[in-house]
Amino acid sequence: CASASVSTRGFYNPKFIDALTDEPAKSGFQIDNWNLAKDFVTNVGYYRLRAYILPFRTASGYQRMDFNRIMQLYEFDATLRAWLFEVIGEIECAIRARFSSYLAQEYGPECYLATSTFDTNHKHEKYVARIENVIQRNRTSPIIQHHQKIYGEHFPI
Repeated sequence: CASASVSTRGFYNPKFIDALTDEPAKSGFQIDNWNLAKDFVTNVGYYRLRAYILPFRTASGYQRMDFNRIMQLYEFDATLRAWLFEVIGEIECAIRARFSSYLAQEYGPECYLATSTFDTNHKHEKYVARIENVIQRNRTSPIIQHHQKIYGEHFPI
């Protein structure tokens, strides 16, 4: 809750949702399904939705347009973002696998534990402590239990 001394000028006005959907002449949007539009604005959020609306702003308000176009732009962006994150995730996994394979082949499967693997600026003690902390926090996971059973306390890179 904001204190009385804090100005809210320029911040989101919750009446925006009502103005957008109840006064289409002022907002400039044609809205066929009022409830869908209100739900959409409420679920997406004013600030996120505003990024999709701003390109259609004119000096006198907004261009006349179907609000479905804004919803379609948002849905396209969400689909594109999800696809990009999936692709980026695959690339990240491939890079990590190649990098760890190279390190294991060149320096051994536990090279990440050797101070000599890193340059002199590396804070090795903190790094190893962090790894041990992650292993401890995840001690009940199947992969940690498998490695402890098969390899003892050794975790190859």
